[in-house]
Amino acid sequence: MLNCIYGFSVLLLLTSCVNQTVSSEIPTQRSITQLVDGTVKTIESDGLFLQFRANLEERNVELTSPDISSVAWLNAAPGVAYRVGDYWMNVHLYSVAAAAQENADRIPAGADSGMSDWVAPPHFFLCDRIIALYLGQDQNVIAALTEVCGPQFAGFQQQANNQLQTDSGYYAAIVLLAMLKQ
Repeated sequence: MLNCIYGFSVLLLLTSCVNQTVSSEIPTQRSITQLVDGTVKTIESDGLFLQFRANLEERNVELTSPDISSVAWLNAAPGVAYRVGDYWMNVHLYSVAAAAQENADRIPAGADSGMSDWVAPPHFFLCDRIIALYLGQDQNVIAALTEVCGPQFAGFQQQANNQLQTDSGYYAAIVLLAMLKQ
């Protein structure tokens, strides 16, 4: 009888620990809002970001509707995702330029690893401590980023005939999709 009581007590203790652990890990709407607000404030108060944003605005590129960026290749630094017209720009701010460069060096040139499912063609730009990922096709935005940051270091490239270019995996996927639609 004593063994049953002891066993039941241990089971209750374990159950209460599991319930506490699980419930404490589930984010509330308030904690998510605080995380978003804190990340946005941290990035948007940085002098380099303020200059980056001002340079884009001078070129008629407006960053709106901030949210947390969740791009796996850039998660070594906090990031904010912005709407840019119909597209998106993810801006990640690194503590030092060397860390941004180190992360940029790990991103494949074509940015087509087979693991990414882009909502629009990706264009990666390195601006000192900032890595900006523009997911879109607006040539004015790409030109503005090129003027502000220099040429993109990874992503889809625009050819002279205005067609997007990346590695052969991208084209193979397009051909496969076209064949499946027939």
